[in-house]
Amino acid sequence: MAVIAPVKITKAGVDILSLLTAAVSGDDIVYKSGMLIVARNNDASSSVLTIVKDSSTTDTTNYGSLAVADLTFTLAQNAVTYFVLPAGYSVNNNVNLGISNATDFEVGAFTLGN
Repeated sequence: MAVIAPVKITKAGVDILSLLTAAVSGDDIVYKSGMLIVARNNDASSSVLTIVKDSSTTDTTNYGSLAVADLTFTLAQNAVTYFVLPAGYSVNNNVNLGISNATDFEVGAFTLGN
């Protein structure tokens, strides 16, 4: 398992093709608000990326306790997905990524802020 630090995007840009190889046991990403996560599946079969919520509910103003599900993304062969991680998915400032098939699977995290 690796801990991935988000790369700051500057005016010069960033090479999102230089993603990190995912670990079979999963990876942690250091959480930054509004960060963009990029995942690419280069394998011949599909893979499922799962982000596990630290608890099954979250407390919200005016609505009380609401159920929150894990986030899952199925990536077909040679597929790429981009998503902004919602607040509330970090545990101790890390977000855990579980990957069903880490063979030839790459991930990266990018942020515009600090």
